[in-house]
Amino acid sequence: EWKFGDKKIHIMLEYKKAAVEMGVNLSMNIIAATLALIAILGGLSTFLIEKKESNLWLYVAIALIVCSFFAFVVSIYQGGKGIDKARKSVYEGCWSLEISKNQFNNQAICCFVGILFFVIVLIMCLGNDKEDGGEVQLKILNEKVDEMISFQKTETEENSKIQSLEEKIRSLDLMIKELKSK
Repeated sequence: EWKFGDKKIHIMLEYKKAAVEMGVNLSMNIIAATLALIAILGGLSTFLIEKKESNLWLYVAIALIVCSFFAFVVSIYQGGKGIDKARKSVYEGCWSLEISKNQFNNQAICCFVGILFFVIVLIMCLGNDKEDGGEVQLKILNEKVDEMISFQKTETEENSKIQSLEEKIRSLDLMIKELKSK
């Protein structure tokens, strides 16, 4: 049988328990999102190395990817540390938010910093695509075709001049033959 004061204490403990559980669940969700972002970072770094021109911006982007990766790893570590502290405090019967508050705050800050670096890298990726080897060969081939067309036009003009000169030579030959025959 509960007395009014005991019931109030029991309800307060339930609220504390729910608050700690919410903090742990939020931390676990941040860890899951951070792991997904680490996978995306891997794909982004592969894209950068394969498709971007090698210049200062590429190296800055790779450095930001590395910083983002480490921020995400520290975020996961802090979240795990906070969950462990909450677990230990629950085992001891103490439902307190203060025990793991610093770790959960550090987790959120590190995750935010990692996302900030990630967004900067995405913005940097909008330009400077490296030309594909096939595209370079296609440009060279187009230039060669243009040269050949230009040469062919020049050759056709020269041929028509030559034909014109040959006709003049023939007519002159005929005139010379006619003069000799007279």
